[in-house]
Amino acid sequence: MLKGAPQTNIIPTVAEARVDIRLLPDEDTEAFLARIRKIVEEPGVTVTPLGKVVPATASPVDGDLVGAIDRARARHHPGAVLAPTILTGWTESATMRALGIKAYGFEPYVLDEAEQQREHGNDERISEENVRSGMQIMEEIVRDVCD
Repeated sequence: MLKGAPQTNIIPTVAEARVDIRLLPDEDTEAFLARIRKIVEEPGVTVTPLGKVVPATASPVDGDLVGAIDRARARHHPGAVLAPTILTGWTESATMRALGIKAYGFEPYVLDEAEQQREHGNDERISEENVRSGMQIMEEIVRDVCD
């Protein structure tokens, strides 16, 4: 987000740029800030994090829970591949992982294009079929892990 003068015909005395940055789990926050400060090094320009920096986290991609998820995937979607991804958004997983809890962003449904387009919108929803099949898959995963 860029912010400067209140009108287009005024030269601002102060300008501000805000950038939302998501670091990878193994990146050093201080080293990253040092690189950014060096890149934008200019008299009168400062680089300041807004708020507390929460480091990125990751959960292991092996273990009982991941195995149970993969077995459910194989039963319901045999042509699909279970693979870790990196989200560009925010989840509560980082706060859970800080407590030692393994957290995954597994979604037990397949969204069609219309459902994907509604994500985070005023009309966000998924089909009843997705809710039902997702509940079945999640129950299978819980039973698998608990057995």
